[in-house]
Amino acid sequence: MVYREGERYRHPGKPEWGVGQVLSVADSRVHLFFVGGGRRTIVVDRVRLEPVATVEGEWRCLDVLEGLDWQPARHNLYVVRLDPRVLRIDRFQTENPTHNPELPCVYVGITGLSPEERFQNHLCGHKASWFVKEFGRKLMPERYRRFNPMPYELARYVEPDYSKWLRLLGYAVWSN
Repeated sequence: MVYREGERYRHPGKPEWGVGQVLSVADSRVHLFFVGGGRRTIVVDRVRLEPVATVEGEWRCLDVLEGLDWQPARHNLYVVRLDPRVLRIDRFQTENPTHNPELPCVYVGITGLSPEERFQNHLCGHKASWFVKEFGRKLMPERYRRFNPMPYELARYVEPDYSKWLRLLGYAVWSN
């Protein structure tokens, strides 16, 4: 199978990654950006990716990838695990009607700082989300590590798309 930049695929063994778009191809390695899994390199001799029809606007973060300059990549996605008591807040509960109680409540944000610095700022009340200041427990690097760093042009779409993706998986999510 021939893979080309801009084409979209799913990884058959990683449905939690969602749709991915080819960034580049080098021999048997395909570099993709997945809505739910960030940047990944797939050895296509071992895995046959499943093609996905392109739907403009469905995942805006994928729509901006073509021609993106990764050199000024200094923005970071971060995910904070929230205390489940946040579900007592009406507006949080209203935003998450399909929450699976077995999955955590989270806050998703982007920053020009490191995720650790930004989380500390939230806890100290500096440019803080009230939800993180009151209910933030810890960072979840396993949920954002593969995204970082990224250019701002991408980060501004990754935050809402990743929030949407986590909600589809059953997480209770807040983002600004």
